Amino acid sequence: MFLAGCSAIRLNHAARVFRMPDKNDVSATYNVSGNSPADFKNPSMLLLILLSGIGGFAMVVVVPLIPILADSLGVSYATAQLSLSVFFAAFAIAQLILGPFSDSFGRRTTLVIGMSLFALGSLACAISETALIVILGRGLQGIGAASGMAIARVIINDVHGREKSASLIGYLTMAMVVGPMVAPTISGFVAESIGWRWLFWMLFAVSSCLLVAIIMKLPETVQFSRDADGRRQGIFDGLPLLKNIEFIGLAGNWAFSACVYYAFLAGAAYVVIEQMGRPETEYGAYFIMVSLGYISGNWVAARYGHVYGSARFIMAGTLLALTVTMTQWPFYGMMHPVYVFVPMSIIAFANGLVSPHSASSVMNVVPRLSGAASGLSGFLQIGGGALISLLVGYFQFQFGYTMIIVMFLSACCAFISLMLCWHIIRPSR
Repeated sequence: MFLAGCSAIRLNHAARVFRMPDKNDVSATYNVSGNSPADFKNPSMLLLILLSGIGGFAMVVVVPLIPILADSLGVSYATAQLSLSVFFAAFAIAQLILGPFSDSFGRRTTLVIGMSLFALGSLACAISETALIVILGRGLQGIGAASGMAIARVIINDVHGREKSASLIGYLTMAMVVGPMVAPTISGFVAESIGWRWLFWMLFAVSSCLLVAIIMKLPETVQFSRDADGRRQGIFDGLPLLKNIEFIGLAGNWAFSACVYYAFLAGAAYVVIEQMGRPETEYGAYFIMVSLGYISGNWVAARYGHVYGSARFIMAGTLLALTVTMTQWPFYGMMHPVYVFVPMSIIAFANGLVSPHSASSVMNVVPRLSGAASGLSGFLQIGGGALISLLVGYFQFQFGYTMIIVMFLSACCAFISLMLCWHIIRPSR
C-alpha cells in the first residue's frame, strides 16, 4: 500500500508537470523543470527597468551627435547618420532572434550575451578612430538594447502571470520613456563639455555594471519545455504563432497602434517647423506633451489594469485613438502647434493604455513561446514604424495631409486587427 501510495504521488506530480495534449496544439506546454512561477525568486524590478531604459537612452543619444561625428571623423552627414539607422536595424532584427533564443536557452543567458555585446559596442565607439567602427559598435548596441527591452517584459510575465504582468509592464514602459526624453539633453551637454566619446564611455560603464548585476542577481525564470517527442524547444518553434489568429490580432493591434505614433513622428516636424514657421525649440517644448500623454496612459493602465482587465484597456485605447484620428481633420489646417499636439497627446495616452496590456497578452497566447512572441511583436512594431516613417517622410512634401491620413489608416488597421481576435479575448462580463 505504501508503494502504491508513492506511485500515485509520483504520477500525480508527473500529471501536473507534463501536460500532454495533441501534438498539433501549439499552446501545449511540456514543462520539464517542475517549477511554477511562484517557485521563482522575484527579480529586481529596478534591474529590469534599467535593462529596458538603457536601450531607449542609447537609441536616441546619438541624434545630437551626428553633425559632431561627421566633423570629428571626417565623413559626410549621411554616413554619420548610419550610426542611427544601423542601430534601429539591429534592434529590430535582433528581437526576432533573441526572443525565441530566450525560450530555448534561458532569459538570463540571453541577457548576459546581449549586455556583453552592448558593452563591447560602447567600448568600440568610445575608442574608434573611423566611422566604420562607430557604425559597427552602434549595431552591437542595438542588439544589446533589443535583449534588454524584449526580455525584461518576458521575465515579468514569467514570474507574475498575465494580469499582474500587464500592470508591471506599464510601470516598466513609463521608465523606458524617460530615457529617450532626457537622452538628447544629456548627450548635447556631455559632448559640448568633455567630448562625445565620453558618452560611450559612460554607456560602457553602465552596461558593464548591469552585466555584473545580471550574473550575480538575476534568477533564471524560464520553464524549459520539450515537445511531445522529448525534443527541447528550438529557436524556430515560434513560427506557429504566425498561424494563431489571437496572436495575429493582438500583435497587429499593438504594431498598428505604434504606427500612429511613428507617422506623427515622421511628419510633425515638417508641419510645425516648415509649414507653420515655428522654431525647433518650440517644437521640442510641445513634444513634451506627447511624452507626458504616453506616460499618463501607461500609469492608468498599470494602476487599474487588474480591475478592468487587459481586453477592456486594449479596446478602450484603440477606440480612443481611432476617434481622435477621425475628428482631427477640421483642425489640421489651423496654423498653430496646439492643434497638432493636443490631439496627438490624447492618442499617446490611448497608446499608453494599449501598450502594456498588448505586451502581456501577446506573451500569453502561447505561454511556452512567450519569448518568441515578445521578439516577433517587437520586430513588427519597429519594422512597421520604419516603413511608415519612410512613407510619410517621402510623401509629406508632396501632399500636406499625408501624416494624418496615414495616422487614420493605421488606427483603422489597429481596430480591424483587434476585431480579428475579439471573440477570443473579450471579457466574459
